[in-house]
Order: sequence, then structure tokens, then C-alpha cells
Amino acid sequence: MRTDRHAAAALLLLASLGGAAGMRWGAATGPSIELGRAVAEVGVKGTKPAVALHEIGDVAVDRRHTLYVLEPDIGTVSAFSSAGRYLFSVGRSGRAKGEFIVPQSLTVDERDRVYVYDIAQERLTQYHAAPDRLILQDSRHVGMSGSSICAMKGHIYLFGLNHERIVHDLSLDRRAMASFGEPFGRYTSLAEESLAAGKVLCVPQQNLLLVVPRIYPELRAYSPDGKVLWTTRLKHYRPATVYENADGSVTFSRPPTGYHHLLSAFLASPSVVCIQLGLATDNSHPDRIETRFISLHDGREVAEQEGLPLLTSPRPPLIYSLNKESGDRVMVYQFRYLEGSSQ
Repeated sequence: MRTDRHAAAALLLLASLGGAAGMRWGAATGPSIELGRAVAEVGVKGTKPAVALHEIGDVAVDRRHTLYVLEPDIGTVSAFSSAGRYLFSVGRSGRAKGEFIVPQSLTVDERDRVYVYDIAQERLTQYHAAPDRLILQDSRHVGMSGSSICAMKGHIYLFGLNHERIVHDLSLDRRAMASFGEPFGRYTSLAEESLAAGKVLCVPQQNLLLVVPRIYPELRAYSPDGKVLWTTRLKHYRPATVYENADGSVTFSRPPTGYHHLLSAFLASPSVVCIQLGLATDNSHPDRIETRFISLHDGREVAEQEGLPLLTSPRPPLIYSLNKESGDRVMVYQFRYLEGSSQ
């Protein structure tokens, strides 16, 4: 697989529904996720006539369980109730404020403000969430490229390699942006930029940021001021091979046994994060999804669970699953997080 610096930063969102969930690494004592019944399916917008969702780029959920779905190919954010009812959409393709070229990431802060990061325009847009619409509040060029944003305590953080740092504070109310974090791996800048694509999670309960690369087996937790709190390497991780070509491009080679790559990362509890990895073996079979449970106190892997679908954005008692088997849809499940005793 050959890529340039923009394609390498794209998030990989692949999904397939699994069967009964199984546990590894001490199933009797480790944490796990128990899925209940599906309570809703989000796949269309409106009813007269119904319009199918386009490609799903990212999702986020606010405190009222409003689900926001980012559709990058049409530059739109669509909102749905927890019952799957279509509410409204904002945005369109374009370069004006409130318009998007390649909207890359979506997040919601503690005050239910919605943020959209457009990688093509390097622009961060902020909305106020009203019951029946999103109200555009601010939009500005940040001059930095990245793959994921998260919000915490009035700050917006971007994950992406810029000026030899991988985490950047893009808060709209700051006059100067702060950047921190050494690049992953020991490569030239283009390969390091490719490795600086993935997911950044804000964890206000622990006052930390978690950075999870898409194709590198290392996780890092940072304090908001950039101090490294812990670093961990994922167990039994099969990496892709990274080659730097003479023309400046980067090639990722798949080993015969397959390679792991990040599909999703989300908070299972205030003290445990779930990392969902896909194991890609060949193009004719869907990725096998592995769900790893990581302690946010010290980065230990405390359990692994198999058979779960691709999950994201839990807001108890609901959790959301991306389903691409029958077109781009979001399934809404009831769920329980079972702590176990291995934390």
C-alpha cells in the first residue's frame, strides 16, 4: 500500500459485526463489555423522502444522547436522537465558514459544544448545540494537519505531526497554541507523519490525553501541559513494515501473517480505555476485531475480548457500533461495562 502525506493521515474506519464475545487473558477476572439488545439503527435522514447516510467519517455523542454523524464526502454533520430519529444536518461542501472540504474529525465537549476539524482547510469550527439545530459560533484556520481531535476543560487537542510535535492545543479562546510530544518511531519526517495518524482521547476524570497511533504498537498518556505520564507497547502486536522510497513517498507492506491497525478507541470507564484493533490478513476477508482493555492508571493491558463489533462513543446505558455490512449505518445498543477484578 503506497501513500502520500495526506492519505497516510486518513483514519481507517472498517466494521464488521461479530458473534458471541469471548475473553482472553484471564476471562474470569478481567473487564469486559456486555452488549444488550439493539435499540435503534441509524441509516437514513428524514422520511419524505428518506435519504441514506453517506460515508461515515466520525461520530460523537453529547450528554443528551444526541448522536452526531460526520459525512466527509458531502461536508455534513447530521444529528439523530438515541432512538435513531433524524433531527437535522449542518454544513456542506465549500470553503466558507460552516462549509468543509475534508472534515476529518468530530468531538463534543463537556458543555455539549460540537467541534469539526477540516484537514484540507486546516480549520477548526465550533458549534453551539440547540435542541433543534447546531449554531455556528466560531471558525478559524489553525495551520496544522492531523487526524483526530478531542475536547477537555476548554481546550481542543489535535493529534498529528507538525513542527516535530504530535499533540497541539487548538482552543479557540487561546492566543497562542501549545504543542508537545515526540514523534513515534525513528524515521524521516514523512514516515513519522504517517505514524502520527490515529486517535487522541481526552479523559477529564484522569486529567490526561491518550494518543493511539493507527499503525504503531505504542500508546502514550500525557498531562494537559505535555508531561508524559506513561508509555506502553501493545502485546502480541503484528506491525506493518514501513519503507521510505527514493521519491519521498512511503510504502506500507503487509507481512504474510497480517498486521494490526487501529479501528477504534473509546473510554469503557473513567479508568479503562478500550482499543479495538483490526488484524488485516488479505483483501478478500474482513478484519478480525480484537478489543484490548488498557488501564489508564499505568497503561497495563488488563484483558482482551473477541467477538465484539466495532464500537465507539459509549454514553451509558448506550453504546454505538459502525455497521458497513448493509451500507453505512450506526447501530445503537444497550450495554454494561463489567469491571472484573484485574485492574
